[in-house]
This record gives sequence, structure tokens and C-alpha cells, in this order.
Amino acid sequence: MPHLPFEDSYFDLVYCGSVLTHISDLADAWFLELRRVLRRGGYAYITIHDKNTVDLLFTKYKDRKDYLFLIDMIRQLDEETSVLSQNYACFSIGSEPKTQVFYDVDYIVQKWSRLAKVLSVTKEAYGYQTALLLQK
Repeated sequence: MPHLPFEDSYFDLVYCGSVLTHISDLADAWFLELRRVLRRGGYAYITIHDKNTVDLLFTKYKDRKDYLFLIDMIRQLDEETSVLSQNYACFSIGSEPKTQVFYDVDYIVQKWSRLAKVLSVTKEAYGYQTALLLQK
């Protein structure tokens, strides 16, 4: 269950580089927990895998040996489900602790913007990951 050992409104900044990309269960609860520990006006910098990530993995990063396992996992899932040609909110590959979670960025922005102001969405901000900058 999501719980961080910090008081409410404790931080000015929460940085989650490649964290929510690996949380398939309770991601929204974890986002709420991050929001809880942010002070009013504080910032959350969160990176996600999205459709742009998939495009980058299949093009710019296709020859990187350290990403071949992920590319193969995506290809295999797509062969089995055709997920990449569908409209999806999110999907995950693999099991904990090596889960890889992919979001539709518009879906996650719409969902989380009810709880925090989305200041920016930046593609390739963290390698092939897209970054969201949010403010409480």
C-alpha cells in the first residue's frame, strides 16, 4: 500500500524519474501519496512511458542492446494483443519488480490534472521517457 514516511506538505519538489514506469498496481494511489507529501505550490516531476516512448524504442533506440529486452517484450505483447494499434489508457508488460507500464499521455494528463496543475509535458525528457511537471 502506498505510504511514504513523511508528513503532509513536507516537500517542495518530488522527483520520480522512471518510478511510475514500473508500478502497475495502485499507480493512482501512489500519485495521491506523492501529492500528499507536496506542499501547496510544490512541484512533482514524474516520468512515464507513453506512445512516444514506444516510437523511440522502435526507431532511435532500436539498435541499443540495453533496450532490446524491452523492445522484444513490446513486440511480443503487440503480436499477441495488437495493443499498439488500439486506443489504450495504459498497459503493462512483465511482472513485479520488472514491470514496464505504458500510458496514453493525454489520458494521464486528463486524470491527474483534476488533482494538480499540469505545467508541462516534455517528450524525451528522461531518455526515451516523457516527463510531466505538475504543481499542487
